[in-house]
Amino acid sequence: MSTQGGRTRFPLLRGVETGRAGPAREYRVDVERQYEVFLHQRATRELVGTCSIQLEPSGSHSVVPEFDINFEPADCEFWGQWRTDEEGVGHLHHVWLTVQGA
Repeated sequence: MSTQGGRTRFPLLRGVETGRAGPAREYRVDVERQYEVFLHQRATRELVGTCSIQLEPSGSHSVVPEFDINFEPADCEFWGQWRTDEEGVGHLHHVWLTVQGA
């Protein structure tokens, strides 16, 4: 988790893949797109807003929520839901927010 320009950024964790069997050989995100964020807690899911994704200098991706987070930021984790195509490329479909202790 980090802050830049007053906005908190969270690491995008790998998460879950659907589609082609086996792990993706490559993962892609569209940094121009807004992705839906679902809160995943106690076996339920709820759409809580959208986020943008930023590419970090290290090559990793960060989630920038476009909504207020009503949890302690240190307890929040953002996981990708990927759709893998026939060529083995995972495309980010949406993002899961999980909260430790919630």
